[in-house]
Amino acid sequence: MVKKTYLQKTTLAQAHAHWFEALDRAGWFEQTAELVPTPTAHGRVSAAPIRAARAVPHVVTSAMDGIAVRAAATRTARIDLPLTLKRPEGFVRVDTGDPLPDACDAVIKVEDLNFLDERTVEIYAAAFPGQSVRPTGEDFAQGATLLGAHHPLTPEAVAACLAAGLQTVEVVRAPKALVIPTGSELADPLHPLPPGKYPETNTALFQGYLSRWQATPTLHPLIPDDKIAIQAAIAQGVASHDLVLINAGTSKGREDFTTTIIERLGKVLVHGISMHPGHPVVLGVVDGKPVVGVPGYPVATWIILNQLVLPLLEKYYGYQLQSRHTVKGRLARKVYSSLGEIEFVRVRLQPTDDGPLIHPLAGKASALSSLINANGILIVPEALSGYPKGEMVEVQLLMQ
Repeated sequence: MVKKTYLQKTTLAQAHAHWFEALDRAGWFEQTAELVPTPTAHGRVSAAPIRAARAVPHVVTSAMDGIAVRAAATRTARIDLPLTLKRPEGFVRVDTGDPLPDACDAVIKVEDLNFLDERTVEIYAAAFPGQSVRPTGEDFAQGATLLGAHHPLTPEAVAACLAAGLQTVEVVRAPKALVIPTGSELADPLHPLPPGKYPETNTALFQGYLSRWQATPTLHPLIPDDKIAIQAAIAQGVASHDLVLINAGTSKGREDFTTTIIERLGKVLVHGISMHPGHPVVLGVVDGKPVVGVPGYPVATWIILNQLVLPLLEKYYGYQLQSRHTVKGRLARKVYSSLGEIEFVRVRLQPTDDGPLIHPLAGKASALSSLINANGILIVPEALSGYPKGEMVEVQLLMQ
């Protein structure tokens, strides 16, 4: 009998630490960078500080529609003694964003002008140097840091990069993730279901969340419960991807092969975490790459993605990929939990005059309805067996 050397029924925090330590030793978190065209960089994460290739604005420009003037030439203008200017000697017509003519140092906006004809205008107040003018580099000087390393390229950041003359930006290379769905009882949901088969839908969860978290997902065709076929898919996946996720086959049933295959190809670090749903998860390393055996129920899949895969990708990027806003409210009914296990309870928040009322949602780990209807997660620590009705609790809001 082979002695098991991996952690079993460990805590979530211990599983994170053990798995991440092994991946750190393997160098998996050592990022590589790539250059991408700036207009396509939305949502990517900067690999190094990004600096302006040119000043913004790159020339002195008008900040208003109006006329450009020499401020010194307008010093006698008063509300009770208007000053008449004639072009081209006295002023130049400009629109917002136009380069300021060399002889001018101020702009008077059109709302403060009285045009007597196309060439003559009255002004009622003296202008001062720099009035309604954007100097060179007002927004960013040439060479200024636009973004630090490990910063998301939001639409605003991409716009700033384009304004600063950057045709390409250096971003962290997105890890390639292979998702391998398994199960002889499953079938393609886009085709008529054969008798006794169930639709395979978890790949939609994998694809959506991996893409949201800046990984590049590839979906392997559905594999029946065939040990040789699953092992071949995992081995090929590790050779061509940075992260492999196998859905189902993580328990101890007669057709649950995931744990033994990972152990055969590499090393199982954790099998079983004291949490619900998702406790039969398998965390391994094969050829220095993370391999995850994900339980087959959809809620368990969702929990593993959010509690293990998301932190893995955030450590890789050095940036929090998803916000974790919380709110406090009172429980509408009692919550039960198993002592010694961290429980992830899907909840629905109801606004009231006295603050949110927290409704725990019914539904087992197989119930997609509890994910669709939830807008928050209540986390019950291992040391508690639940919360009484009316308890004030903190809930993590879900991204809708």
